[in-house]
Amino acid sequence: MPVCVPRTGRQDSSLGNCSITFTRRFTSFYNANQNATGIGLDIDEAVVRQAKDNIAAWGLKDRFDIFHGDIRHSPEKVAAPFELIDLFNILYHFHEKDQIELLNKLRAMLSPQGVLAVVMNFHSMGKDIAAANLNMVNCSLKGLAALPRLDQITLLLKQCCFRKIDIHRFIPGSTFYGIVAGNTQI
Repeated sequence: MPVCVPRTGRQDSSLGNCSITFTRRFTSFYNANQNATGIGLDIDEAVVRQAKDNIAAWGLKDRFDIFHGDIRHSPEKVAAPFELIDLFNILYHFHEKDQIELLNKLRAMLSPQGVLAVVMNFHSMGKDIAAANLNMVNCSLKGLAALPRLDQITLLLKQCCFRKIDIHRFIPGSTFYGIVAGNTQI
C-alpha cells in the first residue's frame, strides 16, 4: 500500500512540527496496515533531514522515506502509482490554475483503486471564525491564495476527472472538511 504525503513549498515556522507530522502519519499508516510503505515529499531540506531521522528513530526506515522536492515537479525517485495521496492544508497554497494542474498530476499518480485525501479549512463566508482568520492571513501573505469554497474544490475535482467524491465535515459548525476523491467508486 504505497502512500504519498507531500507538503507545500511554503516554509512553516516550526520545523519540528512539520517533520514529526510525517512520522506520525506514517506510524498511523503502518499501525493500520503493516504492509504499508510510503514516501513524504517536502521542499524544505531541514524538514526532510529531521523527518528522516525521526523515521529511523521510530523504526520505520525500511517502510517509509522522505524526499526533498516540490510536488509540482516530483523527483524521479518518487515512483507512482500510489494507493493514497494526502494533501493536508496544501491546496490553498496554490491559485486555481495551479490547483487544476496539481490535481490532474496527482490523479495520474494514483493506482486505479487509489484515492486522494484533501483535508483543509474552506472559506466560511463569515460563519467560522477560525477559517475567517486563516483566510485573512492567507490573503495577506505572498504566495498564498484565499481559502476556496468547498463547492469550488469539489468542482475542480470533478473537472480533473475524479469519479467518486466523498465529503466529510470533521467539526460541527466548522468549515474544516475532508474530501476523499478516487478514480473509481470508493
